[in-house]
Amino acid sequence: MNRRGVPVIFLLALVLGAIVCALILTPLSEWTPPPSIELPPGARVLFLLPHPDDEILSAGGVISELVQRKCQLTFVYLTNGENFEWAAEEESQDLLLSPQEYIKFGYERQKETESALKILGVAEPRVIFLGYPDGKLSSLLRENWSYQNPLFCRQLNSSSTPYSNSFNPQATFCGLSLLEDLKSAILKENWDLVFLPSPYDSHPDHWAAAAFTRLALEELRVEKGFSPVLVSYLVHRGSWPGQRGKEKGPLAPPVPLWWNGDRWVSFPLSPEIQALKEKAVREYKSQLKILSGYLFSFLRPNELFTLDKEMVLSNEVKVFEPVGDTFWRNLLRGADFSSISFFWDEGLRLSVETAGSFPKSFRLDIHIISTSGGIRETLFITDAFRSLKGMGGEIQRKGKMIYIFLPMKKPQAFLLSMSSRYWENIDRSAYWLIRVP
Repeated sequence: MNRRGVPVIFLLALVLGAIVCALILTPLSEWTPPPSIELPPGARVLFLLPHPDDEILSAGGVISELVQRKCQLTFVYLTNGENFEWAAEEESQDLLLSPQEYIKFGYERQKETESALKILGVAEPRVIFLGYPDGKLSSLLRENWSYQNPLFCRQLNSSSTPYSNSFNPQATFCGLSLLEDLKSAILKENWDLVFLPSPYDSHPDHWAAAAFTRLALEELRVEKGFSPVLVSYLVHRGSWPGQRGKEKGPLAPPVPLWWNGDRWVSFPLSPEIQALKEKAVREYKSQLKILSGYLFSFLRPNELFTLDKEMVLSNEVKVFEPVGDTFWRNLLRGADFSSISFFWDEGLRLSVETAGSFPKSFRLDIHIISTSGGIRETLFITDAFRSLKGMGGEIQRKGKMIYIFLPMKKPQAFLLSMSSRYWENIDRSAYWLIRVP
């Protein structure tokens, strides 16, 4: 496929691709309700959250139940959500916001989340605000990892947190700083349950937070013996769970995730808890002005979660990726990942399956963060088909399969994600955390 021909192909395939996408995303059968989540009385429960409001949307009913069960709850927010520009502009009635106005909006969102938690019965919310820049967590994970290369946030006019109540008042906007602050915040208790973002969440702050939080927890497992039950929540995935606020039936996972092998669990909400959750959602007045339909789409008779599973390279580990969940992934099936298999053999070997043959004109990027004995190493392989062999690695295509060998020192664990690109990302795999015994 040459670059000059791509736009013509896209135009000719537009209608056909849309029809195929609609067919694939249409449920083939009814969703079977999963078992209920176990919420032990008196448990120590930690919520790790990219933004204020994520806790109520994903788990407002669970929080109310945990309060009734006398559990100890703590909420850690990686950002203050100040960089949702439409909402910030609506709140200030100004189209050209100053850094001070963005910061003021961040404080307002903090107040909204504390008010919402009190409605759910959390009388004195234990909240920790890390104060990292909203909308930039994926940059901290991928581009601005080190203290020597901090991110400059234009909206906040700063490369460090400007909030007076941040957990670390000197927090630098880089990945290493965020990881260390997360570990310090988590260390306050030996948690029984930890709620954290799903790796499948499509929002960049959420999938980056999913990677950061799992890496922090893995390092604490090795250093301190932490072993909480990890519960993932999903907030963003295409048009899921709805955008109009009129969907009132039971909440089911996005169709492309029905068959990914995750252990789904549900929490049923009584009419009383549903009413309480709606009242809490309405505390987010700054968000309702722009996103009321989306927020109200989470007001269902149940909440959904997945239970994290340990992935250890004592044998091959295989993970599944959703297929055909966007128009472009249906049209460019060779760039749509369907599964990744990991195994260790004097280095890391990957078997990557795609929905079609990977196009020769496309780019495959691989991002790895490994950790061992408190030492972290990052590796970003851009255009692996052209660059990997020069690094001593191997890569080859065979039909729908891509076989990769990455020469690397054996770590205790690593995070890995890959992306397919042409003029922009077509698909990006979840960041998977794999242990290496």
